[in-house]
Amino acid sequence: MGERLLKCSTSTDVEATTEPSQNEPDDLEQQVFPKKQKKVEEYKCIFENKSAYGHSHRSILVQGLDCSLPVADIRSALRKHFGSCGHILSVFVPTECKTGSLIGCALIKYYNPNDEKKALALDGSFLGGMQLGVVKNNTGSSSDFFPNFKGCERCVLTQRKYLHDQFIATRGGRMMAKPPNWILAKWGLALTEEVEAEKQS
Repeated sequence: MGERLLKCSTSTDVEATTEPSQNEPDDLEQQVFPKKQKKVEEYKCIFENKSAYGHSHRSILVQGLDCSLPVADIRSALRKHFGSCGHILSVFVPTECKTGSLIGCALIKYYNPNDEKKALALDGSFLGGMQLGVVKNNTGSSSDFFPNFKGCERCVLTQRKYLHDQFIATRGGRMMAKPPNWILAKWGLALTEEVEAEKQS
């Protein structure tokens, strides 16, 4: 009888010691593996820059640029070369959105529409040993205007948003025949700020 009780108690002790470990969840099952998140590709779409949008009545496209030069040097050289034709609003040197590589052209925007006509006369001129091709901006889409430009997934949406904002700002595209003096002064201030920002970039 004593042996039987001893065996029972021994069996109970073994079960008591083994039961918790058997019911205990596996550490590997409890471990939570973090899901790998796709790395977001960070880049800036060129159409987030307002200078990328050309206006057909006062913008020209210059082709045949030396892509080995820095953007700042190209911009400065173009201002000197085309500055004699009139007051330049901006010089935009487009690059591929994702890679930042130059595509060999630049968009020059003049303040006066007549200055753009003078700049067209420089077609075939040389800049730094490179012969330039100068054409007028005759297309409404800047992405189609830049030759050999691939762009990114945000290009179309960014352009649409810009055009929508411009449509709202100009009240449906209606333009004033003669802007008042306070608007002209505001334009002059905006022009100065744009040129200064371009120099710093």
